[in-house]
Amino acid sequence: DLPFELYSKIFLHSLPANGVARPNPHESPLLLLQICRRWRTIALATSKLWDSLFMEYRHEPGYEAVLPFAVHSTAALMDLWFTRCNGHTLSLTLRSYKYPEWTAQLPRGLLDVLQNRFSRWKHLEIHLPWQDFLDLGNFNGSLSALRNLTILVIDGVVPSVFDCETSLCTKSPLLAILRFGNLFQSVPRRLLTSVAAASSNLTTLQLESFDPSCPLAVLDLFPRLRQLIFRYIGHRSEDVNNHAPKAVVARVLSSLYIEGYLGDMLQHISAPSLRHFGVNVYDEYSSHAAISFIL
Repeated sequence: DLPFELYSKIFLHSLPANGVARPNPHESPLLLLQICRRWRTIALATSKLWDSLFMEYRHEPGYEAVLPFAVHSTAALMDLWFTRCNGHTLSLTLRSYKYPEWTAQLPRGLLDVLQNRFSRWKHLEIHLPWQDFLDLGNFNGSLSALRNLTILVIDGVVPSVFDCETSLCTKSPLLAILRFGNLFQSVPRRLLTSVAAASSNLTTLQLESFDPSCPLAVLDLFPRLRQLIFRYIGHRSEDVNNHAPKAVVARVLSSLYIEGYLGDMLQHISAPSLRHFGVNVYDEYSSHAAISFIL
């Protein structure tokens, strides 16, 4: 005899702790549809239950037969799932995987589902092959609600055809959190300049690069940045001074994590509001540089 609204609130508390649901018939929200007719009706009418989805695509035999969801493809499942959430902004974690002998491209039709909801995405974490990433970026539209974007491209280096101006992160004016995977190593400066031109709201950035002066460019481009996670993947012989850096004052930066050979990178950064500082250093010189920065 509980009222509809109370059932809805209880159902929302049954979601995973991180708030992101999986299409698993043994977990909420799909489990709620199987209890009784009343629960099914309430769960389908509780649109907030369906505004997030976590999916992994491994290209395994039979993967497209996504039973017991009464749909015949991954794209149809995702489309049906997000159709139930009415006008809510959406959250999606979509992971594809690379294997030694092949790379799994996304199922047919899945990019169309993503593109048809461009204006409603609030959180996107996507692990994609390059071709899927390029196809998704070619869509003409704005991710006007996007606040959190994580991109990992899983198969090789940046192709010569990559155009920074058409990437997802340059179409998101409200973007606050941006995390790059390991395939943007050769173009971070050019790409970050495009991102800064599209949005000045970035507060969290994670990336890696061969350029040891990249953190200086980042802090200069994004004055509101509060958290920076940077992994330098170059050799110890590389030095920031070779890149003619200028001193940067990061006035609002509160958290900084750097991994790799630091060189003289930290000598050029001043962060008066810093509260959290972490390093994973590979040589004694970098250790001394980190301690000097703290002092």
